[in-house]
Amino acid sequence: MNFRMTFGSVKRSMSRQEAALVKGQNETRIR
Repeated sequence: MNFRMTFGSVKRSMSRQEAALVKGQNETRIR
């Protein structure tokens, strides 16, 4: 799976708020 590629494209199409929320959830998951 290319998570970085998919996440990058999704982040681009998403708005900044949604991207920030996803980023926060992703960081929480990694932690």
